[in-house]
Amino acid sequence: MFLVKHNFRLSKVPTDNLTRKFEGEYPLLAYTKYMKVIKINKSTIYSFIFVIWTVITIFIVNDIVNVNKLSIVIVIGYVIFLLLSALFGLFKVVLNARNIRWLDLRKRLLRFIKLVILFSILPIGLDYLFRRSEMSLERTLPIAFGLAAGASFYDLVWLKKKKE
Repeated sequence: MFLVKHNFRLSKVPTDNLTRKFEGEYPLLAYTKYMKVIKINKSTIYSFIFVIWTVITIFIVNDIVNVNKLSIVIVIGYVIFLLLSALFGLFKVVLNARNIRWLDLRKRLLRFIKLVILFSILPIGLDYLFRRSEMSLERTLPIAFGLAAGASFYDLVWLKKKKE
């Protein structure tokens, strides 16, 4: 466990029951009631790696860092990391979709279809109103599909127990 100060004031002995409850498990909580416990698990480590790698890749792509073999390897590794993450997320969604009730899955599919229609009509309508250019379905449909799938099924990646 990792402890982070929430407030910089320290108190002598805590008087609330919450810190007394954790006194044996987290000895540092016995000294202050302004501490917050943060669990470090796989998703926290994954998120930290993702953020750091994204920042490094942005620096490389925007020519802030000199381009050499190492920077090319970092960018290619980042792209592979993103593709594997997307495939793993898709696999987990399909795997966890089998464990939910049919009514819940039906609601999600209907929401998905509504969002695909909304996210594909909205850019086409805005293009027609403001640019008066040709409407490009090959550009709007993949974006609409991805946004709708993410909005409808994103929580299935972290689903733990089987719903009845």
